[in-house]
Amino acid sequence: MKISLIIPTFNRGHLISETIESVISQTYKNWECIIVDDGSIDNTGDIVKDYVDNYENIYYFHRPVELPKGANSCRNFGLSVSKGELINWLDSDDILDKSHFQTHLDIHVENNNLCASISSANTFMNKVFDLDAKWSNIYPTGDEVEDMISGKISWPTPGVVWKKTHLKNLFNPKLQSSQEWTFHTLKLIEKINFKISDKTTIYVRRHEDRIGKSISKEKYFSRFYSRFIVYNKLRAIENCNKKNEYYLLVVMIQALKGAVKNKYDLLIFKLIYMLMMIFVTSKYKLNILKIIFFSVPVYRLFGKGEGFFKLQKY
Repeated sequence: MKISLIIPTFNRGHLISETIESVISQTYKNWECIIVDDGSIDNTGDIVKDYVDNYENIYYFHRPVELPKGANSCRNFGLSVSKGELINWLDSDDILDKSHFQTHLDIHVENNNLCASISSANTFMNKVFDLDAKWSNIYPTGDEVEDMISGKISWPTPGVVWKKTHLKNLFNPKLQSSQEWTFHTLKLIEKINFKISDKTTIYVRRHEDRIGKSISKEKYFSRFYSRFIVYNKLRAIENCNKKNEYYLLVVMIQALKGAVKNKYDLLIFKLIYMLMMIFVTSKYKLNILKIIFFSVPVYRLFGKGEGFFKLQKY
């Protein structure tokens, strides 16, 4: 069974060699590595081409110009050219344990009807094992959807290996943050069949220029819009209970507050418009009205009143 590993990259010439070497070192050898460049202007291309010249199962693509810029487009494009039965995504600054592929393959072989296998990730700074910290908790404590929405669990994207036949809805190219959370949450809403391994097979690098750390109006929009997408999905299947809506609205309102604080006026109007769309079916109508017609104007005019954005808990 072939595993297709898809790596989006952008200006990672100083880090990507270590990532690729961790792929080459896998104990399981039936894999292909698809690297999709999002328009690097450093030496990423030269480094990757050296590997392509020496390994017949490593491929290098540039994101097609007609696709929106961003890691999500690169991930989706990589899937479209992949040939494996199993699909795995990896960031171009992270590291695979040498047993990663074999661990996930064994789970899928033992469970033929599986949609996804999940393993844990640890974090590191400059060298694997220099931090003794889990990236996240991956074990559900109850309802998986509620756990993901509330933040009790979070799945590292490289730690999930998918059966390709179950990948119909992919990463949303409009999102610059929360895209992995959105992808995994929507999959759980679909009631996918998954199995969790007790092994740690991924090492996530922590550093100042990690993709996704910066704050911008696009990031505020993404944080809001990701929860808006999930809210509408739950509402469509009549499964948006008050607790789930609370956790979704908390993030949306915090994103709105960030837009107000940074005076992103066009974004403020856009987020308020989407909040009004939620208002029609919301279980928190009074809270939404208070935030739109009191909290936002007060904070925008006087730069004070962050506490007015708090949502009354379920």
